[in-house]
Amino acid sequence: MNAYMKEIAALRDRVAYLESETEYLRDILRPKVNPFADKLGFSPQQAVFAYALFRCDIATYDYLDEVAEAYCHAIRAEDDKRISIRVKVAMFKVRHKLRQHGIEVLNIRGVGYKINPQDKPKMLQLAEGKQ
Repeated sequence: MNAYMKEIAALRDRVAYLESETEYLRDILRPKVNPFADKLGFSPQQAVFAYALFRCDIATYDYLDEVAEAYCHAIRAEDDKRISIRVKVAMFKVRHKLRQHGIEVLNIRGVGYKINPQDKPKMLQLAEGKQ
């Protein structure tokens, strides 16, 4: 029985270490400065989604749900469907605001959203006020 207790204690230590390492890595990946905050007429939530689109080739629905949960503090229920609806509404508004500047957000049916790589420099220039 004593060997089991030692093994359980070792596993708990390992889990604690991995949890702290995961939090450290998430902190590194978490954007410190969002170039789209307070720009292009985005609300804080929309700026988060615009940056999520900007950072990856294809922003999947699951990824955007994670972004919403982690950064937007806008989740009012645990229901997955409700989270996805909030993401879709926010993305509708982001698409509309970017379209006004000639940047098209493409819908990858069943997967997520994408901005053409050619539009990303233009998007960053708009956020920096260079255009």
